[in-house]
Amino acid sequence: MNKREIFRKRLVEVRKKLELSQGKFAQLLKTSQSTICQYEKGDIEPSLETLSKIADIGNTTIDYLLGREEFTSQGGIKLPADFCKIIKGIADFIDKNEESNVLLITNKDEKILIELLRRLNQKDKKEILNFCQFKVSTMM
Repeated sequence: MNKREIFRKRLVEVRKKLELSQGKFAQLLKTSQSTICQYEKGDIEPSLETLSKIADIGNTTIDYLLGREEFTSQGGIKLPADFCKIIKGIADFIDKNEESNVLLITNKDEKILIELLRRLNQKDKKEILNFCQFKVSTMM
């Protein structure tokens, strides 16, 4: 199997594990449903920036998506058990809501995190907060 075919299959696998339609996955990536369809058919390839976003959203690595590794492990990072449900909830929220207020943060990763957290329900926010507090406490 060539690299393009491996990427195509793994992209579909990641999207389906998250229980997202092509349209909802496209919204998370800030692209169109037809672009996702073209990626999945192997007609076009994503930019490096988009490839990175796909890996982040799918809780996997670029190496896994490109067939350079066989497992999706994230170096021992354990996300909450309902990770897929949370991502699906974010996609559903995007479906129902337009732009929310934007918090001015210079760090791009923090901005993305804040925007995603704003879209979670209170229970999921608390779960993420507890996870982050645990991670920080184990670093000290």
